[in-house]
Amino acid sequence: MYFINKYKTEIGIFTITACLLFNIFIRGLNPQDEGWVLYGAWRIFQGDTPYKDFQYLYTPLTAFLGALSFSLFGVSILAERILALIIASFTSVFLASTLSLMKIPRKFSIGIVVFFLIWGPLQTNYLSPTLISIEIGIIYLYFVLKGLASKKLGDSNRFFLTAGIAAALTLLCKQNFGFSLFLHVFILISYLVISRRNKNALFLGVGIFGILTGYLIYLLATSSILPFFNEMYSFLIIESIAEHGPSYLNAWTYPAPLFYKIGKIIFYSTPLFVSLVAAFVAIKKRSTLFFAALLSTLFYLVGFQPTMDTIHITPLIAFSSLSIGSLYSLWDYKFTGKILTGPLIVLTMLGVYNGIFRNYYKWFAPISTSNTLLTSSRARILVHPSDATIFNTTASYLSNSTNEDKYIFNYGMTPLLYFLSERKSPSRFNTIETRNVEGKNLNILLQELSQNSPSLIIVDGELRGINPTIESFILQNYILDTTISGRLVFKIKN
Repeated sequence: MYFINKYKTEIGIFTITACLLFNIFIRGLNPQDEGWVLYGAWRIFQGDTPYKDFQYLYTPLTAFLGALSFSLFGVSILAERILALIIASFTSVFLASTLSLMKIPRKFSIGIVVFFLIWGPLQTNYLSPTLISIEIGIIYLYFVLKGLASKKLGDSNRFFLTAGIAAALTLLCKQNFGFSLFLHVFILISYLVISRRNKNALFLGVGIFGILTGYLIYLLATSSILPFFNEMYSFLIIESIAEHGPSYLNAWTYPAPLFYKIGKIIFYSTPLFVSLVAAFVAIKKRSTLFFAALLSTLFYLVGFQPTMDTIHITPLIAFSSLSIGSLYSLWDYKFTGKILTGPLIVLTMLGVYNGIFRNYYKWFAPISTSNTLLTSSRARILVHPSDATIFNTTASYLSNSTNEDKYIFNYGMTPLLYFLSERKSPSRFNTIETRNVEGKNLNILLQELSQNSPSLIIVDGELRGINPTIESFILQNYILDTTISGRLVFKIKN
């Protein structure tokens, strides 16, 4: 009873958030990105090791969280969504508490929290590495501001220790957001040292070092340290920086009318603009809220994508809620209310429309049309009727046509098929796209396909010459068995 009375506001925020979002979190289907997380989580749940036993392009926290959700709620998409909902609800509590530290009136705080929920969890309702990074970043910032405001050394040390743990967890969630947060940590430690708060800086470092040391021990104990660093080098350095880096210079060269490009640039640059303004005002007023605006700026810069599609901009808009809160705090409330409240309401309404009535996760049917149960015991969510037909039929066929100890292989980008059919890939590579099966990796994949001989190979679409070497292997060793919902199914030759 004491706990409930002490934290009744926090419990209320958590409960209201969970109730409002529950109906969203049981809908929609993302067979690619969410399928990637689900398959990795299932492999960990079965005792396999990421990077060594299967490929995972990101740092592994979301896969481990997925495995935790299976332990708590059973192995299903719904279980993973429930944990994502719990994390989103806790984040709303920490965001509200952060805004309270900024001394923002309640009516503005409510609006900002709703803004975050609409542009964050409403748009991405699963254990997305990007959104979880954003949510942990909010928790990190709460403890940073709490530590900076604390007058007692013991309390501030405890807050900075927790902030360090959150910083390390962000790195373990998605590498690019983790590295940008570490730049934030470097600037914060510099500030603490200059302010003669060396013990606070030490505890911040201890929190980071403790988590990363524990993870390093795990990598060594599971003999996965080399696969891990090879994966990070291949995906982060080669793929993201060396290959995609130059395309950032041509981010707006896609074919479209000039007025459309200008409008898109203005809209997609809004989170950065708001964050820079908040940082400038905080510097002028010598406010520690500079660290809120700085983190929002850094996250935007690493989350920026050359294509600037909605799946990458929506969490950045959500995270800019911290900069919006900073402006409400740094400026006079009446002045800020006149300037920001109108656009905030418009953007919130736009977020509702984008999250419910436009295509889910850019490519899939809108949440508003997800009203048919995906009947697999590993699903238990509502999806678009056509998706229900496709994946109910496909998963049932794969399960009935192969034994549990046999492999299947997806030549495409639908790792959800492994999860729904309860079948593993014969290789540590579970999907085919250019960035993960080139050069040495291609040779490894072909060798593992030959050795482990998957019973079925499922081709997304048709054999179109995307990877001629693999397609040649399929045609030489497999025959077309059937077509299911546009996917070609090849079975091994006798």
